[in-house]
Amino acid sequence: CFSASNEAGCTCIYSKDRGIYVWLYLKKWETRKGWEGTVGKDVMVAICIPYYEKSGLLVRLIESIKIQTFHDFIVVVTDDGADGRIKEYIDSLGECYVYVRNKKRKGPTANCNYAMELGRHYNPRYIKVMHQDDSFIYDYSLERMVEELERNREAVFVSSGCTYIREGKKVAEHHLDMGQLERLRQDFYCVIEENI
Repeated sequence: CFSASNEAGCTCIYSKDRGIYVWLYLKKWETRKGWEGTVGKDVMVAICIPYYEKSGLLVRLIESIKIQTFHDFIVVVTDDGADGRIKEYIDSLGECYVYVRNKKRKGPTANCNYAMELGRHYNPRYIKVMHQDDSFIYDYSLERMVEELERNREAVFVSSGCTYIREGKKVAEHHLDMGQLERLRQDFYCVIEENI
């Protein structure tokens, strides 16, 4: 586990567990009003999924979430597609899974922001954004990330390496190198501006 701080006092925790691809953001916002959905109990993590017309990938992602050992979460799927076919699947998963179909196509960035906005209505301590082509490799992935954030309460986000899998085979791995970690120390917001 590696910790880095920038001048603004933001701290990141980098955990180099192999094969886990996950970002969680520390709650630093106010909940906005205006969403008409049913809001449940407060949760530790809101997993926000901006979705667009790749149901096979989304099902793989959801299946990897369902097997997690950590269960204090809500999953919010915002559908930016035209057909809404995934609604029945998400609705069948129970109250911890919320489906919202966008009335008008938003595009990737606005759809992601909308998913996070809706996730905030559950008063999560952490927001986890997962795109439809992401998935957890291990059943303890989310639990480990939450543990790191809880142990390091000054953390703004937690990250780990990722493994790329194509047709069931590992094709590559990626971990932040020391240069990228140093860059985070210098400018924390570079993680938002580009995919380092």
